[in-house]
Amino acid sequence: MLCDTAKAEASLSKTEKHADSLGTKLGNGIKTAGKWGLAIGAGATAAGAALLGVANKAAETTDHIDKMSQKLGMSREGFQEWDFILSQNGASIDGMQAGMKTLTNQVDELSKGGKVATDAFGQLGLSYEDMAGLSQEQIFEKTIVALQGVEDTTKRAAIANDLLGKSGSELAPLLNAGADSVEAMKKQAKDLGLVMSDDAVNAGVKFTDTMDQLKRSFGAVFTQVGTAVMPMFTDFANWIIKNMPAIQSVFKNVFTTISTVASTAYEWFNTYLLPILVTLYGWIEENMPAIKKVVEFVFEAIGKYVKTVWSIYVELFSILQALWDFISPTFPLIQEVVEVTFGAIVKSVEFVVDVFDRVTGAIKTAIDWLGSWNDTDAEEKNVGTSSSSSKKVNGSHANGLAYVPFDGYIAELHEGERVLTKEQNQGAGGNITNNIEINLKDATIRNNEDVSRLAKTLSRELHKLQFNAQRGTMPSTI
Repeated sequence: MLCDTAKAEASLSKTEKHADSLGTKLGNGIKTAGKWGLAIGAGATAAGAALLGVANKAAETTDHIDKMSQKLGMSREGFQEWDFILSQNGASIDGMQAGMKTLTNQVDELSKGGKVATDAFGQLGLSYEDMAGLSQEQIFEKTIVALQGVEDTTKRAAIANDLLGKSGSELAPLLNAGADSVEAMKKQAKDLGLVMSDDAVNAGVKFTDTMDQLKRSFGAVFTQVGTAVMPMFTDFANWIIKNMPAIQSVFKNVFTTISTVASTAYEWFNTYLLPILVTLYGWIEENMPAIKKVVEFVFEAIGKYVKTVWSIYVELFSILQALWDFISPTFPLIQEVVEVTFGAIVKSVEFVVDVFDRVTGAIKTAIDWLGSWNDTDAEEKNVGTSSSSSKKVNGSHANGLAYVPFDGYIAELHEGERVLTKEQNQGAGGNITNNIEINLKDATIRNNEDVSRLAKTLSRELHKLQFNAQRGTMPSTI
């Protein structure tokens, strides 16, 4: 080992755990998605079945209301109200059918002057005139309210038995509740939404009738299909009965052939293949130790190879990790050093360029002076001994003279030109007005570095301009 692999091994272990966790979560997620898909499909089916079940239940209820209200001689609304009232008092309206029939008979007896009916209704303060023209529902409610007004429970029970039969005993809790309880419980039933409208009941009845018709229609369809295919099955059965001997002969031949093929296959297997398999099994059993050693040797070699590769990988990983741990913190320092170094180099180069430009300007001025000096005669160059009257013009400068190269220099002047003294020339650098054109290459401004570079360039050119102005050389273009 070249270095400690503890960190690498810990990292690999953590990665392996994360991979196992990810695989487990992915597998669970796929299973969950599958379950969700099945659940959604099952949910849709269940929802449809549930809605149909709700519709069937509602239709069953509305149909029950319609049929029972007619049997009891009540309105649909009254039936629902009394169904609630009786259920709240431990009774059932379905069991009141016999009691309602008894009450109707007693009203009929009252009209005829029957003694039992006249006495019972009389004790309640009711006469036939009070009952005449009322519906069965209204007669039932008037009787119940009158019974609730009887304070003697024994007398009340006897009257209820005479008018309602055995159903009177089931109404005892309701009769003990007081005369105002019926109206209060009717209102409560409506407030709770327990009383459906006639339209709702009619819709339920229509749905029940429609479903009944649909079931019967499907039944008729299957019956028709069955009756249509019956002759075919009858003919087929008759054909089988008629041809049974031939069919039996064919099946006999078939089973004989199958038996022959199976017997032949068994004999071939037993004669040829089984000995080979027995021999092979014996050879394997006999050479099992050698085979086991070969297998162990192969897997051991593979294991060693994998272990070696893994150790190399772990060692390399440790080295790379250590290298990265060393380099990563120093990246900011390296960047700072590079920036400072290149900044210093740029400044040095700019200084050298500036000095070179100044030296080049001085050399050019000297060359211009030497050129003009060589163009003069020998006598004129001897400025110390010749008189001014015998001197010749050193040169005609129609384009102007930037700088007088020596004392006694004779120049030909032209109209409109300007001549300055030495002091004026040295102090007139800022007063001479020329048209100066400054050309800057690569003057694109992208960032702070471009601004700094442009400022340095302008500073350098202005220094050159000041130097040339002091010398009298004013270039028109920089």
